[in-house]
Amino acid sequence: MASVTKSMSKLSKLKKLLKILFVVFILIAILRPDISLPWCVTPLVETTTESRNADFIIVLMGSPTNRPAAAAKAVINGFAPKLLMADCETNALEEANIMPRESLVSKTLAERQGLLANQIEIIPSTKRVTSTVDEALAFREYFKSQLTMPKRIIIATSWYHSSRAKWIFEKALFDMPIQIDSIAIAEPKFDSTNWWNSEFGMIVVFEEYIKWMRYLVKYSGRDITATIN
Repeated sequence: MASVTKSMSKLSKLKKLLKILFVVFILIAILRPDISLPWCVTPLVETTTESRNADFIIVLMGSPTNRPAAAAKAVINGFAPKLLMADCETNALEEANIMPRESLVSKTLAERQGLLANQIEIIPSTKRVTSTVDEALAFREYFKSQLTMPKRIIIATSWYHSSRAKWIFEKALFDMPIQIDSIAIAEPKFDSTNWWNSEFGMIVVFEEYIKWMRYLVKYSGRDITATIN
């Protein structure tokens, strides 16, 4: 009986997610007519424009189990000479010294792939980041503080996050002569070709559409840098 109730609860949640996704599709079609909504949702959430000879690879926080290693391999393979990352806001476990900060974990994992300490930098920031917008704005301030502006950067993040992340960085760095490319990193148990076979895959892709909708409503036609205090 308990298993039946649990199954019905999951079905109810899935129906709610599908309804939300349908509304998101409609709103995106209205707000972004330049985007052709696909029968398969993958193209809108994933973007890869890999190119070598970048100045930096920026690995985004949020998935330390696979993003840092993949980004480090890209550095080793010659896409850029250095890996950059921002420092995340701490959670309760980190503040209690039960576990290290995500940025330190990411740095360690990158070093285990073979990067030297001087090939990795946790950028200084006035505050620890809590979102992709925070990360983009932190890097904006970092690049402004450097003597030399990078010509090209590569954003390394999970494939389902890659499209929105690139869009956010383009808005945050809109007035800087920086080419922004992207590496879409596969998850260990699913990728853009089979995400619907995984419960977690369905959740993160559907959630990404909801986040896309929120960001389009909040930041389309607005100066994202105006949120800097």
